[in-house]
Amino acid sequence: EIGDLTRTDVAQSEARLSLAQAQLQGAEANLIASRENYVRLVGSAPVNLQAPPPLPGLPASVDVAVETALAENPDLEAAQNNVIASGFDVRALRGLRMPRLSATASGSHTDFLADGVGHTGGGTVGLAVSVPLYQGGEPAARVRQAQARESQALEQAIGVERSVIAQTRSAFASWRAANAVIESSLLAVQASQLSLEGVRAENSVGTRTILDILNA
Repeated sequence: EIGDLTRTDVAQSEARLSLAQAQLQGAEANLIASRENYVRLVGSAPVNLQAPPPLPGLPASVDVAVETALAENPDLEAAQNNVIASGFDVRALRGLRMPRLSATASGSHTDFLADGVGHTGGGTVGLAVSVPLYQGGEPAARVRQAQARESQALEQAIGVERSVIAQTRSAFASWRAANAVIESSLLAVQASQLSLEGVRAENSVGTRTILDILNA
């Protein structure tokens, strides 16, 4: 209005204002969505929320993180137990081709109440051996099928282990990167505040314009 700036400077400021208003509307929409999600999970509106505390017990290195993940990951433990169970299946099916030994026992007891006295009793014990002579190759085929399933379970366990290692290393790298971004952002804010104070001081002596202050 007093001729200190040009129409271009004013247009740039108006464009910046419009962009800031659009960003504000987007932030307000995200805030509403976050509040509604909080109510859905907690059951009440958020009041006086506090910043979350630092996470305790975080690993000091990626190797420690990988060791912890391999020792405590439930998916990996389930895959390893599946391998053990598959091995038991193979051994159980191999037993179908072996002779079988079975034992039997029975007993009897009779009282002669009509005569007033007397009783008889007896018992039998026996062993039976069953030897398979011809089975048509079915037990061998079932054993090979169980062995294939055991190999499949082993490959799945290896795949789960590799996936756990990859996910752990990726998560650890993301965590370290996030901490570095936080530290850099704090330093950037401090530097920008010093820069703004300097530009305002230079404007007071006429070496900086109002637009320079807005940029700062």
